[in-house]
Amino acid sequence: MADNFQEKIAKELSKQMVDSNPSFTKQMKFDLKTIIDFGRTPEEIINEIGLYLLFTR
Repeated sequence: MADNFQEKIAKELSKQMVDSNPSFTKQMKFDLKTIIDFGRTPEEIINEIGLYLLFTR
């Protein structure tokens, strides 16, 4: 239960960081927050975000 709570807090903080970044477009923010929501592990989320940024910039 504690792990699930920590995961939820970490994901919410990550999404807030995405929202506060002025260099991301609305579409990028939506895409990145979706990656964060559906990621199962921190490593998976980091890898997916890295790939997304690599191919969208």
